[in-house]
Amino acid sequence: MPSPPRLPVRSAPDDARSWLRDRRGATAVEFAIIGAPFFFMIFAIIQLALYFMVQVTLDNATAIAARQLRTGLTVADGSNDTTGEQAFLTAICANMSWLSTQCSSGSGKSAKTQYLVVDVRPLGTYSTAPGSPTLSAAGTVPTNVCYYSGSAGAAVEMRAYYRWQMISPVLMSSLQTFAGGLAELKSTEVFQVEPNGQVNPTPTTTSQC
Repeated sequence: MPSPPRLPVRSAPDDARSWLRDRRGATAVEFAIIGAPFFFMIFAIIQLALYFMVQVTLDNATAIAARQLRTGLTVADGSNDTTGEQAFLTAICANMSWLSTQCSSGSGKSAKTQYLVVDVRPLGTYSTAPGSPTLSAAGTVPTNVCYYSGSAGAAVEMRAYYRWQMISPVLMSSLQTFAGGLAELKSTEVFQVEPNGQVNPTPTTTSQC
């Protein structure tokens, strides 16, 4: 006598097992979870790299300009020498490589929207600490900027300040100088003017130097 047919044994409902095996859309869900933080991190890295590129560019331009002052090829003969100071700013902007166009577009002192501010003053001694000029958020030229390198043998400090607009919010909280992500980068060179016999007249506005 033939045995009766066996019924299939199911350990779980077919619908439940199919749901557990179904991985459609898993990639989209995983991307949504990690995609936003990943791209945010990449964007922050790019912004930080640009920040350091601007700093290195400013350092190089400052070093070249400082050498001109140290060797006497350029003489900063006082804060009233607006023509010479303007030419000095223009020369620094020309050495800013990929930022030269932006730098030059705001290098005019009368525009009051400077990207670059340079302060040159004799120290008297290396331990003397002069004031600290700083750009405003609008790029207004500070009132205590000096442009005077002293005479041959003088110890001189040259400081260059550059405005840079950051975009990444994660960097704004730690690197910005002013509100809105506006950072001010600074480069400093301290040197002694070579003994070339140069005698530089004292600037008229001595209070600024």
